[in-house]
Amino acid sequence: MDTNPPRVVTIEDDAEIDRAIAALVLTFGTDPVAHWMYADAHQYLLHIPRLFRALGTSSFATGAAQRTNDGLGVALWLPPGCDDREPARGDGA
Repeated sequence: MDTNPPRVVTIEDDAEIDRAIAALVLTFGTDPVAHWMYADAHQYLLHIPRLFRALGTSSFATGAAQRTNDGLGVALWLPPGCDDREPARGDGA
């Protein structure tokens, strides 16, 4: 048994962003609101990764997103002074 608590590290590249999104998708798979939004599992798996990516865009871009070194925890933060009033667009435009 590992008695060392997980360390928190910054999410720094596209591969880590993909792993963070996957962790969020797995975590929210039984969430009542996510289930209400996407009652069909196929629709959930199709749409929720894009939603998490859009919600985390500013956090990833500013280097404020964090994860535990074991990959089980993810935090999407906005740093002080970050102006996130523009809606995130997931279509690359």
